[in-house]
Amino acid sequence: DGLFLIDVTAPGRPKILSHYDTIELATGIAVSGNVAMVACRTAGVELVDVSDPARPRHLGTVRTGEAQSIDARDGILYAGVWASRELVVCDVSNPRQPRVICRTELDGYGDGVDVRGRYCYVATGHHSRQNPRREPGDPGHGAGHGLEIFDVSDPARPELRGRVKFPPLYRMGMDMWGVTVTDDYA
Repeated sequence: DGLFLIDVTAPGRPKILSHYDTIELATGIAVSGNVAMVACRTAGVELVDVSDPARPRHLGTVRTGEAQSIDARDGILYAGVWASRELVVCDVSNPRQPRVICRTELDGYGDGVDVRGRYCYVATGHHSRQNPRREPGDPGHGAGHGLEIFDVSDPARPELRGRVKFPPLYRMGMDMWGVTVTDDYA
């Protein structure tokens, strides 16, 4: 139902300041300074000015593909993109004119992202790119689940550094994957 901005100054009395109707189903959020970036599934990522939390305003939209989860650092946005199985990197330093700077293939449907230092960690799922058929019994069926690690020292040229696969699984429904990195563990 979009983006809610909530005053949590008094944790015992949180207060809704505003509701912003995003351009499509909101699936993820990252905040950098006064800009909230909202993954809006098939519409890409919407950038919203939240400098006045009572009156959020649309700044721009970047067409990433089906963005599920996002993270942002230093004017760069990282989006886990679902059906195209990509990590999409965008320059959002000018939120009124965001632009895609790189698309990198993943070996599973893109979803959760977490950027720590020079690495971007991407959770993937469903079917492996290595075998595009998606029928039960195909080698790639349900084999896209895992974690991929990219060196993003140069955000325009992510380099795959490692990948780990989880046991195959495929189940329809609200199936989502996330990743959070703390110290040396994901």
